[in-house]
Amino acid sequence: MATATAHCPATRPSSSVPFPRREWSSATFGVPQLNCPGVTVNEITWGCKKATVALISIVDGQSTWRAAVEPPTLVLLALCDSALLMNDNARCPNPLRPRPRTHEAWYNERLLDIDKLYEAAKDLIPAPALPSLDLFKSTALNALHIGWFPGVDAYEFLPAAIQPIFPRSTFASYAPGPSDAAAYGFSIWEGSVDPSTEEDLVEQAARLAKEHGFSGQRRAAAPVSLLHGLPPIRPPSPPAQLRGYRRVV
Repeated sequence: MATATAHCPATRPSSSVPFPRREWSSATFGVPQLNCPGVTVNEITWGCKKATVALISIVDGQSTWRAAVEPPTLVLLALCDSALLMNDNARCPNPLRPRPRTHEAWYNERLLDIDKLYEAAKDLIPAPALPSLDLFKSTALNALHIGWFPGVDAYEFLPAAIQPIFPRSTFASYAPGPSDAAAYGFSIWEGSVDPSTEEDLVEQAARLAKEHGFSGQRRAAAPVSLLHGLPPIRPPSPPAQLRGYRRVV
């Protein structure tokens, strides 16, 4: 079972149904661990967002359904992305809404979210591209259970009988990969760190942060904030070299 850091969205949760999702400040991003036996929270975050970005380009008129790749999969993952956001909204402290004490209470709340999202999708998505409610429900609940956070989602551990499975084949063409980071100005470097090289790596990181204007006083401008929205038209350029390391992406 994987867990995710509980972050509240940067904007106040809206009473409207967030489909398609357009804000990811509460999401947990990281380099997908593609060699893990099971799908991780990070992979689900990247894959679902990848589909949502494609859906937004269609509903905003920048692309068409005719040009969409695997429309039912695109919509399924985008729906799951919105279900994850609604769960994030529910995690935010609210004195008028006590946190569920049991997994069953949390589960029933998520079923209501799923029904609301599906109704919203029927008004926006053409029938041939809309996955069945049963498929959306099972896929979303598996994604939500993989990201289950005891003490945050509810005041108990995930019941042992629940073994969530999110096959990588679910992503299809929207499978996350290291190259996805490039759309947001990130690069991935490969190498090893030991006591003799750690100090040099830290010095290089500090120099690059200073050169690119990212510091503790300018956190809002840091590259990670780019992950909270749609991919920028001109993503920041990654560093040209990192001594002792090989750039993968």
